[in-house]
Amino acid sequence: MATSKLIFTRYLYNKDEVKLALFVAILKKQEQKSLFWAYELYYSGFEAELFDFLQKIYMDCFYTLNPAFHKYFQKKLREWTETRLETVPAAIIKNMVIRPCTLDFLLLKHITSHFEIELELDEEKEKELDEEDINKNSFLTAWLQEKKYLFIAEYVLNRCKTTEKTLHTIISYFKEKGIVSSEKFLKKDNKLSQNDITLLTTMLLFSMQENKVVNKKVYITVKEEQIKRFQTLRVHDGLKNYKLLRKVYEYGIDEDNYLSLFSSKRDDQLRENFFYNWEYYASFSPIWASRIQEYGGEINHETKKVIFDEGEDDEHQQQCEDFYLHFNYEPDEQSLEIQNKSIQPIVCKRTWRDFYEEYKDTGIFEPDLEFLEEFDRMEYI
Repeated sequence: MATSKLIFTRYLYNKDEVKLALFVAILKKQEQKSLFWAYELYYSGFEAELFDFLQKIYMDCFYTLNPAFHKYFQKKLREWTETRLETVPAAIIKNMVIRPCTLDFLLLKHITSHFEIELELDEEKEKELDEEDINKNSFLTAWLQEKKYLFIAEYVLNRCKTTEKTLHTIISYFKEKGIVSSEKFLKKDNKLSQNDITLLTTMLLFSMQENKVVNKKVYITVKEEQIKRFQTLRVHDGLKNYKLLRKVYEYGIDEDNYLSLFSSKRDDQLRENFFYNWEYYASFSPIWASRIQEYGGEINHETKKVIFDEGEDDEHQQQCEDFYLHFNYEPDEQSLEIQNKSIQPIVCKRTWRDFYEEYKDTGIFEPDLEFLEEFDRMEYI
């Protein structure tokens, strides 16, 4: 089955950029914008991918300050699996944006995967890094005492050979400090490695020690009428196909100029593909694949076109005409303002240092500013 790096959503946004816009909107506590981007994914047919991405955002930026929310999140996922209630994404997002977030885990993971970290150990301590018995590793206790977050992250993510034993040792350290009384923390699953769980738990325990953990237990409920505005709008008697985009484009893809901080699958051909090949790149969204199939279209991956079998009979010709009557949003004929809601140029106006400064008060890890200045675009999706 052919795949494409570029995928257009139901309203012809770049899917990867929608995910990044959702990530930024959630961190910035922009509820309505978050819901808009979330339902752009959801109603394009990427329901499971949306929930996976929301879970990633929660674990990366919310878990260490809001561990109790994990139980609520899992409950909502089970609810959606059983009922397919369309209000579930809104419930998760509305309750995430009222909670504090931090970049601690995100930055630690990015720094330790892109920079060589010197642990400043003498020769004897360097030998301890290879010890199977974590209890012999006196350096770990010293790092915990001195709050050497970066060294701990480097060890846990890249050098540790016995993460489960390491996690037990770390929890025992905080139990002795009276910070925690049990070992009931995250369990390994197919979305989190044991290394990630160990670092997340460690940063949670440090956050508890610093009285940063909130554990708010108030949850907002969502009614169906609250999400109706996000449901897919179709062409009808009062709305022509070429007028649809100007009606549904509530937000531009990068209104606050954050996307330059992240890698995405945008290339120099985006504008041309948006104008003239939108059917092909939209066909990788389930909603568009279904529409194309319904009207007898076939996808030609060599020419990157959607071909409708016009045949010799009127029925085939009518199918082609009906498809474009309902779904040709004429992106190339829209005003520049409307076009730029989807394909605006990505302008570098912000830095990772700026981004960190916005969230440093909720975190406990203070990265060396040289790391932030050397950051390239983060691969978050």
